Amino acid sequence: MMFNKKEQKALLFLIFLIIAGALIILLRDYRTGDSFEIIKGKQSVEVYVYGEVVYPGVYKVAISDSIGRLLEKAGISKSASRKAILSILDSNSIVHMPVNINTANKKELESLPGIGPKLAQNIIDYRSKYGNFKNKEEIKKIKGIGIKKFQTLSCLIFTTEKKSGEVPGELEIETRGFKKESVYKVRSGTTISDFLNLAGGPVKETNLKFLKLEIK
Repeated sequence: MMFNKKEQKALLFLIFLIIAGALIILLRDYRTGDSFEIIKGKQSVEVYVYGEVVYPGVYKVAISDSIGRLLEKAGISKSASRKAILSILDSNSIVHMPVNINTANKKELESLPGIGPKLAQNIIDYRSKYGNFKNKEEIKKIKGIGIKKFQTLSCLIFTTEKKSGEVPGELEIETRGFKKESVYKVRSGTTISDFLNLAGGPVKETNLKFLKLEIK
């Protein structure tokens, strides 16, 4: 069958579209395939965000969401640096939510690691006698809270409500529990999927529960 010049051009254009479409699909699978395997076929992951953020907590986000979008939800504080640590929490991990030691009740204080009913009451009694803690280091004045225990509590306690700041354009993220443990400089627009690919995924994929992101 013979084609005239007009038909030949149309046929070549159609072939070009087919090839271009196939390449786009291949590139898309290449970019996201590993991440889908990392979180066992799920398109979302839970991230525990704490540290220098206004609203610490566990956030369920799509892996196509950007790191910056996650930090917008958590409200990065004005005092935050451009550094963070991303690590793996497995099925046996226990999450301790940060506590304002100036406003927390006894039950909330007891949720902190190493703080039982007696120490929780001592903290409340100290507040009643001396007023609010001026800074979190002051908690070391309470009998039973030494340097070692304070180091454990330090990232989980605060004394004032943090003010929200702007998400930085670039972050330094240290990875722990990943196949490629390193410090990565990434743009805030980088998707969670792309970053998981960059870090090579968790060392023990079968135990993956969710991620923990500490903002410094």
